[in-house]
Amino acid sequence: MKISTWITQMQRFVKDFPILTRETWDGDASTLAFRTNNKPILEDSYTVKVGGTVRTETTHYTVDHDTGLLTFTAGNAPGSGSDNVSIDYKYANIRDEDWIEIYNSIVRKVRDDLYQEAIDTTTLETVAKQYEYDLDGISENIISILEVFYRANSSNPWSEIGQSNRNARFLPEANQLQMRPYFDTAGYAIKIHYLYGFDEVDATTDDVDIPTKWLNVFKFYAAAEYLNRIIPSKLTETAVVTKERTYHPADTVAKLSDYFDGKGDKELAKVRPPKRARPIPMKADE
Repeated sequence: MKISTWITQMQRFVKDFPILTRETWDGDASTLAFRTNNKPILEDSYTVKVGGTVRTETTHYTVDHDTGLLTFTAGNAPGSGSDNVSIDYKYANIRDEDWIEIYNSIVRKVRDDLYQEAIDTTTLETVAKQYEYDLDGISENIISILEVFYRANSSNPWSEIGQSNRNARFLPEANQLQMRPYFDTAGYAIKIHYLYGFDEVDATTDDVDIPTKWLNVFKFYAAAEYLNRIIPSKLTETAVVTKERTYHPADTVAKLSDYFDGKGDKELAKVRPPKRARPIPMKADE
């Protein structure tokens, strides 16, 4: 699914539904900046008009999504009028780019616990007298290599790398496979059996491949981080009297964050796959 779909699911789960609203101001032919009452403003959710005419972003104005500041560019100050400046927009507690940051932080958090298994037989082939092989073409998120095989052509069976009297080692920081001694012959196919983690995302159009059985792990951890992010805004809210002495929104949100973080830990413990990583068979250097 797209990360945008996951974001929508999370907005429903935490009840942070985007709210559509309109605000208007009086232009005076000189004022350039107008601030909305609500923020952050969601990306691609707004339309700005002056005197009923739609204005073009960057050409006529800019919007600071986080502060809610609408600023008209030099020479484009709205003329004098009553409620002749308007913006229709959606706002929520956090923006899509915040959800992307939350998703990526979870990917890093579960990297060594939630991984998938794959075999690649088509990307690499031996290069004569080369020690290191770049694995980015297979995956940039390889966690561990379980086995490495090679064969001269498709009519030959696969042979484990150790049978060729070679050492094979995975270099995680460089995402490379190292083989010593090197192959003298080029063109042998290389098969790699490996474990890989989730890829981080950059935009709402990116795809994510969370297996259904792991969705709750991401959901609970994401809810915990979402709540952590809205604590600062809750600190400004006035306490109200309840059956207890006082009610402090920030304290309650912090406790809820801890609660969902704990649920994420419990769910992770239930679905974490068994450790498959093991050293690639090694042969002593000659």
